Amino acid sequence: VIGLGVGRQHLKAYLESKYIDNDVAICDFDKNKLSTIGLEFSNVIQTQEDHDILTDPNIDLVCIASYDEFHYQQVMACLNNGKHVYVEKSATYDLKSAKEMVASARQANQKEVLVARRVELDATLASARSMLGDSSLAGRASLPVS
Repeated sequence: VIGLGVGRQHLKAYLESKYIDNDVAICDFDKNKLSTIGLEFSNVIQTQEDHDILTDPNIDLVCIASYDEFHYQQVMACLNNGKHVYVEKSATYDLKSAKEMVASARQANQKEVLVARRVELDATLASARSMLGDSSLAGRASLPVS
């Protein structure tokens, strides 16, 4: 988990999950926040350097909850190092970077990228569902892209 603001909640969920049975590492650029959360969850590996997590061959899934301006570089580093990625919104701010992320994800040999978003509050998606009149879209949080 990189970024321990919102990332703290992700960390808590991962540690409680029956599906996560490997070591969990945390990273935050704020030394005090890292220390405090490290004390709370003493069974995690701690680092202030995102590079340590992004390049560790023993880590296969990275949750990115850092400041938005770091998301693009961190997602790309994950994909270049063969990792699955869960990234908080916004993954990137521009279309060119978004296309690069998609292209890298497709080339990353079965690696997944999931962008978190509170779609239940997104009036745009709700409006699109309504306009399409497609009941198969009810309750969907995303639409497939090929």
